[in-house]
Amino acid sequence: MKVREVLSERDRLKNHLYAIKRAIVLSELYLKDDEVIQNLKEMKVELEGSLDEINKSLETIEDMEM
Repeated sequence: MKVREVLSERDRLKNHLYAIKRAIVLSELYLKDDEVIQNLKEMKVELEGSLDEINKSLETIEDMEM
């Protein structure tokens, strides 16, 4: 995978994570459906895990360049 692709994937995940966080807050305020909120929180955890993996791989690339 090219570095550019990794960076664009990271940006995409950050955008999705931001949207999920907003959806959680709005659901807690207005919807108040525990099942929906729980599903959103699970999605958030999965996205954070994927983002962490990408960040770790980018750290490895940075270490190799130095």
